[in-house]
Amino acid sequence: AGTVDLSDDNFAEPSSFIEAHFARQARFARTRFGAAAYFESARFDGHAEFRDAYFSGVASFKDAVWGDNAVFAGVRFDQRALFWRARFLAQADFTAVRADGEFSCNGAVFADRADFADFTFAQAAHFADVTFDQAAFQGSYFRKEADFSGVEARALHFLSFFSQTLDLRHTVVGTLDLRPDTGADSTFAQHAQVYLQQSYFDRV
Repeated sequence: AGTVDLSDDNFAEPSSFIEAHFARQARFARTRFGAAAYFESARFDGHAEFRDAYFSGVASFKDAVWGDNAVFAGVRFDQRALFWRARFLAQADFTAVRADGEFSCNGAVFADRADFADFTFAQAAHFADVTFDQAAFQGSYFRKEADFSGVEARALHFLSFFSQTLDLRHTVVGTLDLRPDTGADSTFAQHAQVYLQQSYFDRV
């Protein structure tokens, strides 16, 4: 199949792309999903573009696989966004995303650079047992708990702000950067808590 281009489309009802195979480019730029959207176990062999898409219902990408670059820059998630066990085999761009529901990537693999700069996590952010190569969260805002327990990463650059908790228990990280973002006074709110039990950092 050739390129699938659903940019600027509007899905008023629940949409299902479960186990869909996108052999070339898949474009969902500025697409509006007015109800739940299911991409579970989907395969994206080519460039996948979700830039500025809007998900008003649950967005489920559980077990999806991206073989080429995945672009979610500017996406708005109104409800839960689930990327459990997803595999990003090339670069993943989640810059300037806003998640007003839980955002969960538990068990996912990011084999190349993952960029979450300027991401607003309005609810819980779950990255438990994720494998990163290099991940950047510069300028991101974690309003609720941030769970990175069990993460393995070559480099994890936060430069973010945490309002409640940052859980780094049982992590194995080569380079961990917890400095404040440029122009910020602190990385943590006054009563925020950090959990570091049984963690290993080569460089902090």
